[in-house]
Order: sequence, then structure tokens, then C-alpha cells
Amino acid sequence: MVHFNRSPSHVERIMGPRRWSVVVFALTAALAAAGCAGRAEPAPEGGAVDLPVQPVAVEPALPKAVPPPAPPAAKTSVLDRTLRVLEEARQPGVLGALSALEKPRGSHAEAHADPASRAKIAAAIFKLLEGRDVLVAGAAARALPVWAVPEQGPALVEFMEKTGKFEPHLITALGEIKHPGSVAAIARLFRKHPGPVGEAPQKLGPELCEKSALGYMHFDDGRLGNDRIRNEARRLLALWRTSDDALLDQTLRDLASDDARRRWWACDWLHKLDAKHPRRGETAKALEPLLRDTAHQVNRKSLPALLHLGGPENVPCLAEYLLDLKNEFGRREVVLHLGRTRDPRAARPVVRELDTGNYAAAREGVKALGAVAEPELIKLLEHPTAKQRVEAVHLLLIVGTEASVPALQKATQDQHNTVKSGAERALRKIAERAVP
Repeated sequence: MVHFNRSPSHVERIMGPRRWSVVVFALTAALAAAGCAGRAEPAPEGGAVDLPVQPVAVEPALPKAVPPPAPPAAKTSVLDRTLRVLEEARQPGVLGALSALEKPRGSHAEAHADPASRAKIAAAIFKLLEGRDVLVAGAAARALPVWAVPEQGPALVEFMEKTGKFEPHLITALGEIKHPGSVAAIARLFRKHPGPVGEAPQKLGPELCEKSALGYMHFDDGRLGNDRIRNEARRLLALWRTSDDALLDQTLRDLASDDARRRWWACDWLHKLDAKHPRRGETAKALEPLLRDTAHQVNRKSLPALLHLGGPENVPCLAEYLLDLKNEFGRREVVLHLGRTRDPRAARPVVRELDTGNYAAAREGVKALGAVAEPELIKLLEHPTAKQRVEAVHLLLIVGTEASVPALQKATQDQHNTVKSGAERALRKIAERAVP
């Protein structure tokens, strides 16, 4: 038996831990190979004893089982890696992924061309908009327009209404989504933020958004700054070159609207319509009932529009308006307009206006009517007020014909000297005009 006078720790310090372990292993193996079975017999006195050595059966070593080769690891696709990075939403990886998605190339371009893959990435990007990380949300907003799919339109609009985030990139995404279902949502947003939201219908085009834009052509809800909505709608319609018939159809609908503000703006728009427009007569007829519409002072817009577009068929309406002394607005303009028509139906209201505070305009109107006003002026020579008889003889001096000679001869016997002298001058002037 081998005894070591030194402790293992001492040997380790001398031989080193590795050599010491090798020696111990070798000794243990030698002892195991020389082991004997059974109990040894006592040795005879004075002689050596041969100890029987029992052979040790050594079993043959079994071959080690070789494990089957591991299957090759499945190759992770670029799409899966991108989706995983977007779901984890950890910086800086997610920012790099979103930046790469803004301009898809290679595998990203292939995923963009595949509708299913594009929808997955679009959904993952949309989730990042709701995150608290401002940088990630901003990067997601920049990438969304490239990957947005039509089905996201209503959800995106709802998100913008809920959060109040009307970033230009999100508006651009709405424009890229060619989905009819998003048009109504865009129209709701248009009332709140016409400037930025106007870019979305501009991208969608007139096929989807022209009808909605027409609805805001004469919009006015009474709020401060709502003219931006109306102006943006008109800008889009001009950009799309919407037909005059479509614009006029919407205007006629708004003239009959229950909203007085819409009627007011519709009348205002008609001031710029071509006076020779093929549908001028139809439009002027629709304006006639609004001459008495005092709600939101619609009559102050409808009357100028009617004078701009009116024709012979509107003379009775304007004559009736002038005969009603309660209508104080625009009487001067109506008189001058009726005078230019040279319509016999306008003579009575224009001549009657000489007996009002609007007599200066009435004189101009009678002069414009010419001989058409002569019958009414002859009747005015019988007026009990001398002032009116003076007006009659002075105007007959200008527009009178031989038809007024008997009445003027009678007026030369008038008790008022101004009437008498005026009638004499009128007779001489008519005689001069009668000479060829």
C-alpha cells in the first residue's frame, strides 16, 4: 500500500492540480486491475506463499451511441424578423426596422408586393402608433403611408379623432388608402381640420371625394374660422375641375336648404356665375322666393344675385318687390335694373318710385325706360301733389312723344307756374323731335 507523507494539498502545490489528478487516476486503475476475489489463506511458516490470482473478466466496451444529426435550424425569414422586432418595440432595433420600411427594398419590397405580408406589417406598424414612445410612434407614422391597407381606413380615422393626432404622415396614409369606406370618416375630419385633411381627398381623387367636397362648398356652421372648410372644399373642386353643372346643382340644393347660412353662401357664390350661363333662367327663378328671406339676411345676398342673373321673366317679381314699400333694401338697384329692361311691366313701379325718397334713381330709371314709361307719366300729370306733376312734365320733356301732347296741353293750364312752364317746354321739345 502506498502511503504519502505529504498531504494532497502539498502534492498539488508541488506537482500542480492537473498532474496530481492524473497520478491518482493511474493508481486507482492499477489497483482495480490487480484486485483478487475471496479471502487469502494464511501463509505457512517460514515459506513464501503463492497467492492465487483470479483473473478478472473484462467486458468488452460497448460502442457509444452516436446521436442522430440535429436537423438544420429553420431559416428565419426577413418578414418574421421584422414582425418580431416591431412586436418587441425595443430601441434602437425598432427604429431601424421602421426606417427600412419607409423605403422597402429587397425582401421588404417583396413583402410589400404580397397583400398578406403587407397587411401583417401594416397592422404591426399601426399598433406602434398607440405606444408611449414618441420616437417610435413618429417613426411608425412615417412608415405607415407606405404599408397602409384599405381596411385600416376607418380605424386610422377613429384613432386620429380619439387622440387628436393629425400628423401629415397619417393624413397621407388616409390618402393612400383607396377605400370608399374611409371617405365618410375623412368628411367628418374635414370639418375639424380642413387644412391637413384636405390632402387626403386630394389623393383619393374626385371619383371618391367630389361628392363630399361639394357638400362643403357652401358650408357654414357659425363657428369662428369655418371659412377654412369652405375655402378648402372650393380649392379641391377647382383642382379637380368639377363641372359647372355639378357646382350649380349643389348650389341650387343649398338655395332650398333649411340652413340659412347655406342659403346665404349659395347666393353669394351666384354673384360670380356667368350672366350668360345656359342655366341662368333656372337659377334666377330659384332666387325669387329668397327676396323675402330675412333669416341671416339672405335677402341681402339673393337680391344682388337675382339682379345679376335676372332676365325678362323676372321683371314681375322685381316689380312686385319694388311696389312693396316694406322692402327697403336695394330699391335703387332694382329701379335701375328695371329701367334697363325697357319692359312695359316695369313702368308702373319705376314711375311710382318718384314719390319716394328714391326719386333720383327713379328719374334715371324712367329715362332708361324711354317711351315705355310715357303712359304712367301722363297719369302722373293728374297727381294732386304739384311736385309730382313737375316731375312728370320734366320727364316727358325727355321721353315724351306725340301721345302725350293732349295731356301736356291741358297741363299748360295748371295752377302751378312750374308745371305750366314745364309743360310748354315739353311740347316744344316733342315738336322738335317730330320734325324729320
